[in-house]
Amino acid sequence: MFPRCSTMLAAAVLATAGWGEIPRFPALRVPDALGVNIHFTTADPGELELLTAGGFRFVRMDLFWVAVEFARGRYDFSAYDQLLSALEARGVRAILILDYDNPLYEQGRHVLTEEGRQAFARFAEKAAARYRGRGVIWEIWNEPNIEPFWSPQPSVEAYLALAQATATAIRRADADATIVAPATSGIDLAFLEACFAGGLLEVIDAVTVHPYRVEPPETVTADYLALRTLVARYAPRGSSRPVLSGEWGYSATDVGSDTQGRYLARQWLANLASGVPLSIWYDWRNDGTDANDREHNFGTVTRSLEPKPAYAAAQTLTTVLDRCEPQARLLTGVASDWLLSFRCAGDYAMAAWSSGEPRAVTLPVGRSRGSVVSFTGGATPFVTTGAGLPLTLTDAPQYVRFTALDGTAVPELSWRMTPAPEVVRGGEELAVLLTVERRPSGVAAAEMTGSGGASRVRQRLQGRVGATLLVATPSGSSSCEVWLPAGLSSTRVVLGKALRNAANVPVTARLVLDGQALQTSREATILVADALASRFLPLPPHGVALELASPVAGERFSGYLELVGRGEHLPVELEGTRPVRVLLPVAEGAEATYEIPKLRLFSSGGTLVAEWAPRAVRIAHDFSRHGTGGWSVVLAGNPQVPAEASLSLASSPESP
Repeated sequence: MFPRCSTMLAAAVLATAGWGEIPRFPALRVPDALGVNIHFTTADPGELELLTAGGFRFVRMDLFWVAVEFARGRYDFSAYDQLLSALEARGVRAILILDYDNPLYEQGRHVLTEEGRQAFARFAEKAAARYRGRGVIWEIWNEPNIEPFWSPQPSVEAYLALAQATATAIRRADADATIVAPATSGIDLAFLEACFAGGLLEVIDAVTVHPYRVEPPETVTADYLALRTLVARYAPRGSSRPVLSGEWGYSATDVGSDTQGRYLARQWLANLASGVPLSIWYDWRNDGTDANDREHNFGTVTRSLEPKPAYAAAQTLTTVLDRCEPQARLLTGVASDWLLSFRCAGDYAMAAWSSGEPRAVTLPVGRSRGSVVSFTGGATPFVTTGAGLPLTLTDAPQYVRFTALDGTAVPELSWRMTPAPEVVRGGEELAVLLTVERRPSGVAAAEMTGSGGASRVRQRLQGRVGATLLVATPSGSSSCEVWLPAGLSSTRVVLGKALRNAANVPVTARLVLDGQALQTSREATILVADALASRFLPLPPHGVALELASPVAGERFSGYLELVGRGEHLPVELEGTRPVRVLLPVAEGAEATYEIPKLRLFSSGGTLVAEWAPRAVRIAHDFSRHGTGGWSVVLAGNPQVPAEASLSLASSPESP
C-alpha cells in the first residue's frame, strides 16, 4: 500500500505559552497533571495541608452564579478570593466551573432566555477580570447533556448559545484566559459532535469530559480515540484541542475501598498513557457517612478526613513518580498487560499492572537494582542478574524505581513512537517520529556492567538501530524497515500518503538493535480529519452497495470507483455530508454471499483518494425471498400492560 518508508532528521521544537510563567495546561508529568474535585471554599483545619500532601496539584470547584450575584448587577466574590489565596499559597491551581442558574434571571437549572445568557456572561466576565493572570482554568457549566444539570431537558442549541456568549465575555476581560467545555457526563459522542458542529471548538481551548463507567479505567482508551477523531474533524484547521478528564471517579459503595484505590492509580496512569494533560479525580472527600449511599463514598478521605486506600494510592503514585514523564506503553502482545515507562530527570521508572487475570512477566530491565513499590507505598528491594525482573502483574499497580540500571536496558525503556503530526488530511504525509536513547542511564550504569563492561555497552549502543513498522488500514496492511544512523536519537519516518477511507491509522513498531529485536513493541495512531464515512450495505435483491459520505460540510467531490481486476469504473458524486450509495455489480454467491473485489476511489483528476481491501459480504437473512403470508408479531414485556402492534410489508427499493 505504501512506498518504502523514508526518514528525515527531526528538529526539536519549543513552544512558549502566552501565560508567562503559568502554562495554559500542565505538562504531561507527575504530579502536575493530576487533581481532585472539592466542594468547599473554606477548608477545615489541616484539610488543604492533607490535600497537598496527597500530591494533588489541581482542584476543581463550582463557581456558583447564585452564590456570587446576590442582586442584579451586584457581585460578592469574597469566598472565592479566600479559596484562591489558600490554594496559591500551597502551589495548587484551580479549575472554576461557571455553573447553574440564578433565580434573578432563570427559573430552573438552565439558561434559556437571552436576558439570562447575557447576565450569565456578565457574571463570567466579572470573574475572569477579577482573577486574570492567576492561572485559573474556566469551565463553562457542568454536565449539560444530562438532567438534573440542565433541566427540564438537555439542549445542544441552548448550551451552545450560552457557551459562545460566555467565552466571548471571558475573552473581553482576559484575552489569554483558558476556557474549557462542555464537561459532558460520560463521553457522549452524539452531544459532543453536535457541539463541535455548532462551533464550540472555535471558542474553547480544550475539551472536557467525565468518563464515568462501571468498567475498569483502561476501557477509556478506545473512547478517547473516538473523541479525538471527532475533535480532529471539527477543530479549526491547523489547530488542536486537547482532551481533559475533567471529572471521574468510582464510589467505594460500588467497588469497595481497596479497589477504589487501585482504580484511582490505574485511571491516572491510563490517562497519562493516553496523553491526557489533566486528570481530575472525583472526589476529594466523602460527602457523607452512609456506607450504602454511593454519593457519600467517592472521596479519597472519609468525611472526618481519615485517609482511604485511594488517598494512599494518590500519594504513592505522585511520590514514587514525582517529576516523571510518561515515555511509552511497552506492548507485550497480551492486551491486558500494562507496562508504562517513565523518564525521571536522568532516570527511568516503570508502572506495571494487569487489567485482566494475574500474569507472570519478566520486565526487560537487564541487570539492574532498585525497589518495587506497591500501589499503597510498600517497597521491596530487588537485584537482577541480567535476565530481567520477574514480576506478577495483578489489578494493583506496582512501580519500579532503579538505583542502578544496565545501559543495555535503556533503549527498551526509552524508545517511543509518536505521530508526526497526529492529525492529517487526505493526501498529506502519514509519518511517525521514532526516538531512541542509546546512552546508559544516569543511575550508575557502569557499576552494574562491571569493570570494562561499560565500554562494551557504549560500543553496542552506538551500533546500528532499526525498526520494523506495520501500518494497518481498511485497505490492508503493509510493513517497512527503517534504520537510524549511529548517534541519531530521533528520526521522522514517512509512511506514505493519507487516504480517506480510515479515520484512524494505527502504526505498530518493533525496534531492532544490532540485529536483535527488543522484547516490546510500540503503537501510535494517526488521525485522518476528513476521512469518508463508508459502509457496505446488502440491498437484496439488487446486491451490495458502498455507502459514502463526506464529513466536510459543503464539500463537492466528483470521481469514480474502480473495481480492481474487473476493469469497471462507477461514477461517484458527493455533495456535503449527504450519504451516497454506489451499487456494486457483483453477483450473489453461495449462501447469499457477495465477493467484493478491491475497490479504489479516484478523484476526477485521477488522484487516489481511498481504497478498500477485498471482502465477503453475507446477508444473514434475505426477507425479500418470503411471501406476505405467515408473519406474526409477538410482543414482549408486561402482559398486564395493554399494547397493540401491526406489521406491513414493503417492496424492496428499485435502487440504492
